[in-house]
Amino acid sequence: MVRRHFPELVPLLSKIKIEAWIADILRYKIIARYGGVYLDTDIIAIKNIDHLRKNTLGFSVCERPTQQYPQGGKLTTKSCEVVESAVIAAQPQQRMVMSTLDITTKIARAILMDGSDIRFKTFFSGPPIWTQMVKA
Repeated sequence: MVRRHFPELVPLLSKIKIEAWIADILRYKIIARYGGVYLDTDIIAIKNIDHLRKNTLGFSVCERPTQQYPQGGKLTTKSCEVVESAVIAAQPQQRMVMSTLDITTKIARAILMDGSDIRFKTFFSGPPIWTQMVKA
């Protein structure tokens, strides 16, 4: 599938030995080209999401909301600390997804060119990168 639909990625992906890293890059590429909804295999939508998919440019989920306790003790959610890349929905050619793909492939090329025995970290292509892009 990758060779047929994304031949430009084959040289890069063939050098990456960590499947999660490859999956992250392919996730962004597929969503960037075709749009749609990506869910990790351990994610279950408990309500229908069709209205979100059809009426927005895209959505993701917050893994860790930043919370504060204002005077009076009422809990409010102020913003999201980590935006999870386990749920991504976007229209084709959505700028944020395309930018994330560009950054993650540049990071991968730079690391692989360095030649060091680097271990995969989620900040190469996972939630930290996605969070930066969503908050930008």
